[in-house]
Amino acid sequence: MSKSRYKLSSTGNTEPPAFFQLLEMGFELSKFQDFYIAQNPDVEFVANSPLELLGLVALYNAKGENWRVSDEQIDQFLEFDTNT
Repeated sequence: MSKSRYKLSSTGNTEPPAFFQLLEMGFELSKFQDFYIAQNPDVEFVANSPLELLGLVALYNAKGENWRVSDEQIDQFLEFDTNT
């Protein structure tokens, strides 16, 4: 019997774990109007949800302040996004 692949989807029940993970990572969390904010003395992230905040933190942790991609990569993404 083979083990099935684990699947995790972005749904309402993933928001609380993302919220508490950000707290465990040492971020101060707040909300302004419809935006969630995670900050520490060095950085501030703003997003529409705790899960999006966690994604921004992951992007920043992986790439730092050089998170942007080239125009060619943006074009590749847009092509992918419109073809799927």
